[in-house]
Amino acid sequence: MPPWINRRTWRAGAITAALSACLASCGGVDGNDSSLIGGAAGQAGSAGSAGADAAQGGAGQAGHDAANEEAGDAAGFGGFATSDTIVYRARKVDKVDFLFMIDNSPSMGDKQAILAEVIPDLAFHITNPQCIHAVNGGLISQPATPDEPCPLGSIREFEPVRDMHLGVISSSIGGHGASVCTPGALGYKPHQIDMAHLLSRDEVDNPVPSWNDKGFLFWDPQGKGTPHGDANLQSLIDKFAQLVRGPNQDGCGFEASLEAWYRFLVDPMPYQSMEAVSCDPVNLPGDKSCRVGLGIDETLLQQRADFLRPDSLLAVVMLTDENDCSIRDDGQNYLAAEGYGTGTFYHLPRATAACADHPDSPLCMPCSKLADPSSDPECAKGEFEEEEDAYNLRCYRQKQRFGNDFLWPIKRYVLGLTRTVFSAEEVTLYNTNFNPGTQLNPLFCPQYGEFPNPGDPPNPAHCKTLLRDPSLVLLGGILGVPWQDIAVDPDHYAVGYHPAERLAWKKPQFDEAALPVPAGVDDATTLWDVVLGGVDSNFNIDFMVEPRDPLMTESIDPRQGVNPATGAALAPAEGSGPEDNPINSHEWKPASRDDLQFACTFRLPEPRKCTPADIVCDCSDVPLTANNPVCQADTGEYGNTQYRAKAYPGRRQLAALKGVGDKAIVASICPANTTHPGSADYGYRPAVNAIIDRLKQTLNLSCWDKKLTYGPGGAVACTVLEATRPDLSGASPVCPPCDSIPWRKDASAEALASLATNAAYIQNDLGCACEIPQAVQGTALDACIHSDEQPASVDGWCYVDPSQDPQAALSTVVNCSPLHKRVIRFVGDGNPQPEGMVFILCE
Repeated sequence: MPPWINRRTWRAGAITAALSACLASCGGVDGNDSSLIGGAAGQAGSAGSAGADAAQGGAGQAGHDAANEEAGDAAGFGGFATSDTIVYRARKVDKVDFLFMIDNSPSMGDKQAILAEVIPDLAFHITNPQCIHAVNGGLISQPATPDEPCPLGSIREFEPVRDMHLGVISSSIGGHGASVCTPGALGYKPHQIDMAHLLSRDEVDNPVPSWNDKGFLFWDPQGKGTPHGDANLQSLIDKFAQLVRGPNQDGCGFEASLEAWYRFLVDPMPYQSMEAVSCDPVNLPGDKSCRVGLGIDETLLQQRADFLRPDSLLAVVMLTDENDCSIRDDGQNYLAAEGYGTGTFYHLPRATAACADHPDSPLCMPCSKLADPSSDPECAKGEFEEEEDAYNLRCYRQKQRFGNDFLWPIKRYVLGLTRTVFSAEEVTLYNTNFNPGTQLNPLFCPQYGEFPNPGDPPNPAHCKTLLRDPSLVLLGGILGVPWQDIAVDPDHYAVGYHPAERLAWKKPQFDEAALPVPAGVDDATTLWDVVLGGVDSNFNIDFMVEPRDPLMTESIDPRQGVNPATGAALAPAEGSGPEDNPINSHEWKPASRDDLQFACTFRLPEPRKCTPADIVCDCSDVPLTANNPVCQADTGEYGNTQYRAKAYPGRRQLAALKGVGDKAIVASICPANTTHPGSADYGYRPAVNAIIDRLKQTLNLSCWDKKLTYGPGGAVACTVLEATRPDLSGASPVCPPCDSIPWRKDASAEALASLATNAAYIQNDLGCACEIPQAVQGTALDACIHSDEQPASVDGWCYVDPSQDPQAALSTVVNCSPLHKRVIRFVGDGNPQPEGMVFILCE
């Protein structure tokens, strides 16, 4: 319940100073007082009787609680529903914040350049969306300007975006306390410690002008910003293309692809520096073998506050060609990155024998934990040989090889994008630095509120604004995964990618949607099983359940098997040509066993001659016996010319994407075409289209998951409540009476009681609520359901489901997924207020 409610008064159920008038946002005890004054369940707590009558199933008498008698007549088909309350985003979004996390480790320059080439596609499409057929969603035309009307019978995919932030960070956040990727370390370069700060540099380190020197770009054609942002789209495109290439490829080789964006968006106290401390300060105070983050990175916090808006659609896009290596920043986890800091190469301990096949077993541990290492067959082998602990593979199958997982659990990132607050267990295990149960996630609340009184210090349990709607957080990945596995048509890249929800579908769902069943999918198998394989309860990789596509298995040794999407067998390392497998060319034999097999390869626009000094070129120092396909000419010879680029299985990033469900965007970093820029399948154009398709669904009205049943005249058995914050400027909280707001009425006591325990209601400090009645049965409700245009002189809401009513307005669901083509539609004065949240309860 809101913190200003007195719990003793609440339990007593007296109509005093806590719930219903402000919860009901109407009348109060004297018909005017709107403070949070409480009636217990069963008491309307308001001057009128509409809510109580509706709870009994009748239409209800509006009294003075609704704007007019029609609102009372529309009150409650079937009465108040008792099932779970759904928070429904009932307004379109007019702001977008794009954060690109771009891997800046060696070998990424080619991929950054390819992404930069399609930045115009992204910018033009978002700012001037296409006109599509109002019924079937087919493309009709491309307007010349954002203000040009669409032809008759067509609509915009979404409203042109006229307010957009564009920011770039890299994957390099230092060495986590190890003697690598830190000043003074061997091979140190400044870009190894970008530390998730916004980057405003180009590929040769020249500064790129940012908005107000804040580190990001601001698309502001209407001049609403202070100072104004960019109004020239080409100028914005040119600068953003420079930013995309700015990370370059001289960053840290321990790519923190997930932790980088988590640090920028979520961590409430990102550390300033890593310091050596004692692991046992009581008994070994002089020991310095553990690491801890100290201080707070105030620069990052200020950048976050400037960049992130609470009412924007936030899209995080990762571009990376390797698996994530987000090392924990505590204890001795830094040892995963330790190399030559002691003068001789540091080797991690072996894992016990149990780890090979049972990494989750309690018997799986580092050999260093055994009192008698010789008692274990693996530990008895002694220290690792050089080829067994290649520095380049420190993040590969850690638990199986070292008996310990040094990386943050994937659940940290899934929760970071989906939880507004974290439990005590979550704070202990995953989302450190938060106060459990109270402190709001900055991703949902970029600025804490002054509470309880204006002028008080910011209180992390309260937000200055309403919390970001969870549906307005998207995570995209352009990753190491064969495009054929996730494409709608594995033979035609230009057709595009499956949306994320389909990656979780089995055969019956594709059949229900009348869509072709992808190869590899059956009654028990999904596309996630094909590209990701098994994950545990923390979304971490289960290496005992490998992906169905052998190309997505992480392995040093050559693999065997058949890619399910194409039916093509993996080609052996020896005697194969660069086209023998259409996805990854062929397997190879990494020299010194210090590299992995590739998930996919693609042809470079131009071959590149490598020199021994060019360490970012993949063929600069590759023995010809390694059979590396990226160094193989079409004629079959190997050499120091690089013909192709490669990517490794990005399974940790895929696990995070699976964890966020249909808010994910999954694309391949290996394009099908890098030589014909005008083609629909060029470079990352299909990936950009996948981003646009997901934005399209999110920028428009929310689609409705639950199929409802139409009652008489098209009504449905739902109650719609609009909740707002009370006015706290006076001596006590005050809410406006419901009858002062058009097309509002008092909510029933049951509805108010359901809100009082709703997490979203509590966390948003809401205290006022009115019911928004359904459109009046008859002409008004019929127009709401069936009119493609906004019906004139109709107020309220309705349920639109063309699967039950073929005459329903198809234009309202044209952007919904095939299995969820239905919406709750608000019209006229029934539209929610900008400062309100909508809660829907249906039987």
